[in-house]
Amino acid sequence: MQPLSELPAAGVRALLFDLDGTLVDERLSPAAYAALAQAQQAGLRTVAVTGRPAGWCDLMVRWWPLDGLVGENGALAMRLVDGRLERSDWQPAATSDRLTGLWEAVREAFPDAQQAADQPWRVHDLAIDFAEECDLGLEWAGAVAEFARAQGARAAVSSIHVNCWFGDWDKLGMSERLLDALGLAREGCVYVGDSPNDAPMFRAFELSVGVASVADYGDMLEHAPRYVTKSDGGAGFAEVVAHLTRGVTK
Repeated sequence: MQPLSELPAAGVRALLFDLDGTLVDERLSPAAYAALAQAQQAGLRTVAVTGRPAGWCDLMVRWWPLDGLVGENGALAMRLVDGRLERSDWQPAATSDRLTGLWEAVREAFPDAQQAADQPWRVHDLAIDFAEECDLGLEWAGAVAEFARAQGARAAVSSIHVNCWFGDWDKLGMSERLLDALGLAREGCVYVGDSPNDAPMFRAFELSVGVASVADYGDMLEHAPRYVTKSDGGAGFAEVVAHLTRGVTK
């Protein structure tokens, strides 16, 4: 991975980014939020790409300085069009029985498993906590993800959750749909992330950046970003914005 200083800023028109561990630390800091606003004010289109649930995404796209948002690891996208919410889902939601059955199998195999606190606001997936309100470790998370895949589900490990779903989406597929709706080309976009569920984006975007903590995931990271910041989390995100806005004009 190259240092962020090597990232070319000329021609960049959009900033796509993960939330937990990238923009948000334990909480969204004033400095990180200010950097997000700064990016949009400088003329960059801003698109959040997160594993967080549909209910949270609805609020964020309405209230934050965002041009669009991909939620539940690519299950859905949202944006405001003339002040009205426009939402696109990759496919109809899986039956609750199917996700419930997966959860029961996970809980039997991993008795210490607990659903993420934001599960009630999810539409398409099951989120299992390992680092938000508990501390079960990356090795445990990886084992849960492999178990879910053996049950026929897809699974991705973020910095806090193991997200499991029945469907063929990922962050990249829905991001491409949203970029097309926004009239943006991938070549003019920077993607910033921090964890294994960002790997499809790191692979696809030539201008991909990991905040410093991306190095913690080792072999769990199937595809590494091309550039890396000096700082973790929101401070690393602010580094990217500062770098880009020096070379972007409206």
